[in-house]
Amino acid sequence: IYSRVSTGYQDNANQTVRLQEMYPNAIVIEEIGSGGKQRPELEKLLQRLETGDELIVFALYRLGRRASE
Repeated sequence: IYSRVSTGYQDNANQTVRLQEMYPNAIVIEEIGSGGKQRPELEKLLQRLETGDELIVFALYRLGRRASE
């Protein structure tokens, strides 16, 4: 599970709690303050994914800021 919020003033608990209810055994990666172009936790996560892994996000717009990402 990858959950992201753009600023430190936001809370991503609503994303992670709901997803953990559906996927209780999933590993959770949270990123806070990723409003800019840098998303180091997402980059590390994408490097670790292997064939057969699933990347779960609350909504597609939480994964990136634009379609090209």
